[in-house]
Amino acid sequence: MVQAEITVRGRHHAEVDIPYSGTQFQILYRDSWGLDYGDGKVHRNYNRWVYILRTSVIKELGIDPAQDILEDMGFIAQQKNESPTYLNFAEGVQHAARNGLIDGSVKFYLAGQPVTGITQKLNTVTSNRKTNASNKSDEDACLLALQSVLANLQNAAKKAGANAVIDIASYDDRSFYKNASRYQCWSGDLLARVALKGSLANVEQPASQAGR
Repeated sequence: MVQAEITVRGRHHAEVDIPYSGTQFQILYRDSWGLDYGDGKVHRNYNRWVYILRTSVIKELGIDPAQDILEDMGFIAQQKNESPTYLNFAEGVQHAARNGLIDGSVKFYLAGQPVTGITQKLNTVTSNRKTNASNKSDEDACLLALQSVLANLQNAAKKAGANAVIDIASYDDRSFYKNASRYQCWSGDLLARVALKGSLANVEQPASQAGR
């Protein structure tokens, strides 16, 4: 476990614990002063600092910022000795939610997975991310890459005013992989990468559920 603290202008101070494993990390409140902590509530600056810290940790998991820019444009760099791994998508979504990388405001549906309610498709969205695979199992490294992809898709959906990403498929420079329960990850000696493509959408709940 890692411990961290921040003091701002000598008036505000916060301390956090950061337990972690090969596939996930958490940022937990430990102590503070000058932030009006009480009854489980704390000044909004604390939440902003935690958000910045979490974003920085995720960013540091990347290897080459220049490659990230190319990948955002749809180019996927390959490495030697890569092979595909196929993993459970729902479990990856649950991990991302537990780690605070997604907040549940945007739903994710793989291609072939039934979507409840009325769906209005918006524009297409892609995200591809990689993580260091050294000293990690393929599953652990792929899970980290998937969580970063899901966070990016959620941000894109929110910016577009969408509440869902549907018809999600894995892709590379050669083909698409569509499965109603699994996603594809390419893993090699150094890196693991996940690339997903889907459609932003607004999915309305049935009237019977919306009034609950």
